[in-house]
Amino acid sequence: MSTDYFSESSSRMNFWYSDGYKVPEIISFTQLLKWNYAEDYAAFIRYAYKTGSLPINYDAFYGMETLPEITEVCIVEGIYDRMSRLSFSMKVVCGILFTDRASGEQFTQKVCVEGFHEFDDYTAKYKRRNSSNYFLGIAAYNDSIKKRSHNRLDEYLVPVMNKRDFDKYAYNFLEMYYPEALEEDMKIEPEKLVERLGFNLRFETLSKDGSISGTTVFRDKWVSTYKGKKIVKKHIPHNTVIVSKREDIEKRSIIMHECVHILSHNLFYELQNYYRELLSSYSAGRSINFIKNNDCEGLKWAETQANAIPSHISMYYERVCDLIENFRDKLGRNVDNTDHAGLRSLIDRIAHTYGVSRNSAKKRVIELGYKQARGVYEWGYMEYAEDFDVPYNFPDDYTYSLSLYEMSKILGKSLIFDKYVYSGAFIYADGHLVLNLPKYVVKRYDKYYLTEYAKANMSECCIPFKRIYSDRSYNYTVGELNKDENKYFYQYELEAETRRTLDKVHEQWLLQKYYLDNDGKNMSVGETIRYHMTRLDMTVECLSERTGLGIRTIIGLRGNSGHAPKLETILAVVVGLGLEDMFCMDLLEKANLTHMTKSETYQLYRLMVSVKPDISVYQINEYLTHIGKKPWTKDTGKGEPTSAAI
Repeated sequence: MSTDYFSESSSRMNFWYSDGYKVPEIISFTQLLKWNYAEDYAAFIRYAYKTGSLPINYDAFYGMETLPEITEVCIVEGIYDRMSRLSFSMKVVCGILFTDRASGEQFTQKVCVEGFHEFDDYTAKYKRRNSSNYFLGIAAYNDSIKKRSHNRLDEYLVPVMNKRDFDKYAYNFLEMYYPEALEEDMKIEPEKLVERLGFNLRFETLSKDGSISGTTVFRDKWVSTYKGKKIVKKHIPHNTVIVSKREDIEKRSIIMHECVHILSHNLFYELQNYYRELLSSYSAGRSINFIKNNDCEGLKWAETQANAIPSHISMYYERVCDLIENFRDKLGRNVDNTDHAGLRSLIDRIAHTYGVSRNSAKKRVIELGYKQARGVYEWGYMEYAEDFDVPYNFPDDYTYSLSLYEMSKILGKSLIFDKYVYSGAFIYADGHLVLNLPKYVVKRYDKYYLTEYAKANMSECCIPFKRIYSDRSYNYTVGELNKDENKYFYQYELEAETRRTLDKVHEQWLLQKYYLDNDGKNMSVGETIRYHMTRLDMTVECLSERTGLGIRTIIGLRGNSGHAPKLETILAVVVGLGLEDMFCMDLLEKANLTHMTKSETYQLYRLMVSVKPDISVYQINEYLTHIGKKPWTKDTGKGEPTSAAI
């Protein structure tokens, strides 16, 4: 055992305030032990050593005149096993530093101190203090100690599970609270489920923008709700599930998420509440300064489990397998022999049978081994993309379909991706970034689509994106779990073979520079706009119609009205005039807006015009409105085609 363990500080929390230190917002139980019980564990081990009952390897001290003394004891790690709703057993691994009295030589060994902890039962009629006992005995340490846990918890008291455990969890959940769903296909009724768990259901708006869909309140507390944009504080009783959505499918999904929290993560909550009580007693009324640690593994695992497990409960493994086995498409073919239309039919049947979303039903089908479903019901631009074939060896955490908004977040973070986007060689077609060649892309009614060849050879022409979860941070609120919905994050990675394929047909984009090399550099914003309008034979009325800007606004821009133009206004003019990137940067520089080129608005604009060269201001406005962003211009654009799909 390394002596590094003994160099760690293990000061008690009540020392922190006198020193002006801050404390973490979320804590692990192991850290709680290190900060508050290190001396108690040391005393317990020293007493066992003194009485000859310490289970260590005494052979290590062979040849010494006397037994060495214990000079230091530290807590190395905690191994926790759930016993009940409010209790868990502990095996606390402690390191012991021995020093030979004669030679000063040092030795280290480990032992395992056994005990258990029980949290207070807040809901009991007569509140009972916990009956915890951390020092039931000492056992010899060996590396297999973790394997003997039956209901293992991590150091944050979150269950240790992997994907293989989810179906077992779902079975136990249904057997206890919804056994009828094991016998026949049905939609789980959320109100009934919450009632069976002993919780109350309440509908409240939890955020202005709708991003917070639900939360569980374990103890009485005041919760911020919203009435329009106004914050309304409401007192919520303990054991209450709050849901923001009333639609059946969304409501069912949110409540299932919260139910996993209720059954699996109450110990995590009790730990944090216990921690806050200790802090209050130590602080003696002084203000507590918290360090946010929203990236803590315990909180991430709690949310990951609550996001992943509900689909296994709603669509229990054996029930869905039976449904798929009995499936036949319109031509009587089974799932292995059907086409894209048949796969859509299967996904729709699962979604309808169990009351889940198409996306959840599709994920479940893929999880069960039917990877051919990955190319159907993929979201393109504001609608489902046309079906396509996904290579069987295409990794599950990759996708060919991505929104422009998500792509814009990757821009500037990958030199390879930036190179492809800005080259002019790729175009955004039906939710995919595809090589702009007749072999791969076709234009129909002002929309771009993949050709049949491209849909059968996606790896040859489309850029893949990787879904990631590691950068996700969750906000923690005392007394509540699940304050944020889980969302995908994307990054750009390209295998060497895929890159060679794309580079083979990659055409370099040549920017026009002639304007920046002449006297145009000395023009004002208004003079530059007038120059381009004259060069392109564009009237004020025509530019107004193409941008959605009012005629007075255009005249003011041309005449240098004295008002500093907004970034969105300049970008609308650039798109309306169809100006190349160098002309755009020229206008931004003259309008003193170059500092805005790292903004979300500009990054989304760059992506759109790069992959959709003929995009209009109205199409951009429509897309911004669709994703909840403010459009660039207010004018509806008389004469603009009714279809503005990208």
